[in-house]
Amino acid sequence: MVLPAQTALLRLLIVAAALCGALVVTHLKLQENVGFANGCSGIAATAVTYDPAAPAETSGCAEVTQGPYSTILGVSNIMWGFVFYALIVGLRLAYSVTASDRLRVASFAASAVGVAFAAYFVYVMFGVIGHVCALCLTSHAFTLLLFVMHLVEARRVREPAAAPTRATTSRTGMSALRPYAPVLGLFVLLAVADIAWAGRSGAATPATTAERAPAGAPGARPPAACPPGARPGA
Repeated sequence: MVLPAQTALLRLLIVAAALCGALVVTHLKLQENVGFANGCSGIAATAVTYDPAAPAETSGCAEVTQGPYSTILGVSNIMWGFVFYALIVGLRLAYSVTASDRLRVASFAASAVGVAFAAYFVYVMFGVIGHVCALCLTSHAFTLLLFVMHLVEARRVREPAAAPTRATTSRTGMSALRPYAPVLGLFVLLAVADIAWAGRSGAATPATTAERAPAGAPGARPPAACPPGARPGA
């Protein structure tokens, strides 16, 4: 069994893009776990917390990932995103091993569903919530990129091919996974580094809810009492 050599680079790029998307949603989930203590990116000095009454200029990942549109069927959209990227990677690797065109078509269909949901989430961000999640937009960009690359691959697969030769075909089987090894290895290293960094950042910024809550809000610390005879604000 063989695969068309004219799509060999695309097959590798599709897997790489899916893994990059998985890294983005992993980073987003890690920052959510520490309460966005260092902002949306994880390196900012200002914490970003969910506040439904916050104006649009204070928007961030917290408003999008922790608001009323942050789940589907009770599951976080972040987790759905990770499942999507994992599905794409699994289908693409299986396609490289078996050369079954059904797996390629299934991956294409999954990317189409993914880009449809991405379009919906972008609309919700800008048109309903009024807040922008930079990491979410980055993930949506990778989803769109995956769909475009699947389109290009589909066109190339349909092109008339010459008689199968070593120059026009690629072998399948487990040996077909060798080109993906460096990409998968880099993904694991970056994911582990991100997890370690998030854990370190979360421990270094132990801001409490009481410290962040505005005055008068539930959980806010009451103002310190003035000593007898002292003027308030002195």
